[in-house]
Amino acid sequence: AADHIAKWNNAAWSPIVPGQGNTVWTIIEYGGEIYIGGDFSLSYTDNGIAKWNGSSWVSVGGGSDGAIRALSVYNGDLYAGGIFTKMGGDTVYSIARWDGTDWYPLGTTGIDTMGYSVMALAEYNGELYAGGIFFKAGGMPANNIAKWNGTNWSSAGTGIGTGGSNFVMALQVFGTNLYAGG
Repeated sequence: AADHIAKWNNAAWSPIVPGQGNTVWTIIEYGGEIYIGGDFSLSYTDNGIAKWNGSSWVSVGGGSDGAIRALSVYNGDLYAGGIFTKMGGDTVYSIARWDGTDWYPLGTTGIDTMGYSVMALAEYNGELYAGGIFFKAGGMPANNIAKWNGTNWSSAGTGIGTGGSNFVMALQVFGTNLYAGG
């Protein structure tokens, strides 16, 4: 059993257990360490996000009050999206920026997931795109996809769909285009 996360060394899989809980949703390298996000707990207070320094798991800024579903690097900082309202005790509304020391909100209202989630993050044309199941970003209408320019949120065109079944689960840049899957 992999116990929710494992590493491959070109010969065999070996488990590296992050803590108690259920699922690892996302993995990314940032600052020479592996970061994971998901539905798990290192302790009763540090939930949803941790980093592996090569020998042990370390909490990242006090964790979240919910699940981390997406991680991305944008402008040198780590961004986390999911279904949460707090990171490290700060109110952040489903998306937050980690500068290596502290968590920060993206605007005053973040992404209003209304109990749903940010599921995907990707940098494209100098902006951070967020996809998931949501209808507002930064207080502006956004049908399941929005973009952050480092200061403000805006819609990505008219978005993708308008119903609860038209959500974005994955974002990927290929060539000069941004692709969304869901």
